[in-house]
Amino acid sequence: MDCEGREEEGSEMTRRRPPRYNYEIGPATAPVLTMRAGATVTLFIPDWLEGSVSDDVRTHPNVHRPYRCPAFGPIHVDGARPGMGLCVELLEINLAGRGLMALRPGIGVLGHKVEKDALVSLPIRDGQIEFPGGQRLPVAPMVGVIGVAPATGTVLTLATGDYGGNLDTREISTGALVHLPIQVAGAGLYVADVHAAMGDGELSGTGVEVSAEVGIRVSLERRAFCPGPLVESDGLWIALATDSDPKAALRMATDRLVSFLSERARLPFQEAYLLVGSAGNAAFSQVVNRSGVTCKVKFPKSVLAAR
Repeated sequence: MDCEGREEEGSEMTRRRPPRYNYEIGPATAPVLTMRAGATVTLFIPDWLEGSVSDDVRTHPNVHRPYRCPAFGPIHVDGARPGMGLCVELLEINLAGRGLMALRPGIGVLGHKVEKDALVSLPIRDGQIEFPGGQRLPVAPMVGVIGVAPATGTVLTLATGDYGGNLDTREISTGALVHLPIQVAGAGLYVADVHAAMGDGELSGTGVEVSAEVGIRVSLERRAFCPGPLVESDGLWIALATDSDPKAALRMATDRLVSFLSERARLPFQEAYLLVGSAGNAAFSQVVNRSGVTCKVKFPKSVLAAR
């Protein structure tokens, strides 16, 4: 593995901090790291505001900064070409000891009821998130932003599309495989926005935002599985799609899953569609991002294994 970032000692996997974090990703953005297919690395991912908000109230206005979700990337993967698929395996997510949640007027499903900014610092101890009222929530670490560089133009790390991006899908957790359609030579992988926990929909506008070390393994697939992001997690195939119209996002995710299952199991459309109708489950990953709603349709892998 040929890496341009700074190396840190003390782990079986190489630890990296990049020379810079990027808030925009595009085909012309210079890589901060180069990897070979099959290689592993541990990335240090700062929180969504790159540590600019603390318990000091004078830092709180930074929640409104236009650039959020600093990404480790782009990561160049040797041999990656358009038309191929990139598989990113999440090997570990090691959280910092403090998380943050924010309520902001106009943000989130009930943002119209939020009168002023409210920031809550949440200690993370012994695998539990401690809330101000005394409630304790088990950590459920996940990566919010994972994607490849789009074919044309530059996108914010906050954006979402067929290339992946700000998917905010809670199943993108330790052990998950994320399959992405490569758009440009080298893939241009980027990773950001770790949460200690986040509910489906990210309804209040943030998850438990936290810094973390994220261990990944990258591999190449001869061709992309799906025209958009596809996730394997907890025995499920999960197709994702984003659109400003929630029904369109649901339709697209369903179509992607049916097409994938039809090809993988060599089933006619009708049979694959019936299987998804009887064993698939639809949900929303997030409903608060500017790019639109991200819908996920999940299907148990065991159904195909039983054939």
